[in-house]
Amino acid sequence: IGAASYVKIATNMILASQVEVLAEALEFLSLGGVPLQRLAEGLQPSVANAGIFSMKMPLMLQGDFEPRFSAKNISNLDK
Repeated sequence: IGAASYVKIATNMILASQVEVLAEALEFLSLGGVPLQRLAEGLQPSVANAGIFSMKMPLMLQGDFEPRFSAKNISNLDK
């Protein structure tokens, strides 16, 4: 297994964790009665903003939490 495979898996791990935290943050806002769109507004000028959010957040705001990526593919090393 080459270094590129490990880097790719590490990248997938980071992306997966960002999507998971985004879903948790939206649920947190929902529990607090805060309009979910406020998160998108708050992230725009923030260093916490991540590219994956611009792809996933519009879907999540519509109630679409479909993974679109299997957990197997996140950490699959062909040994």
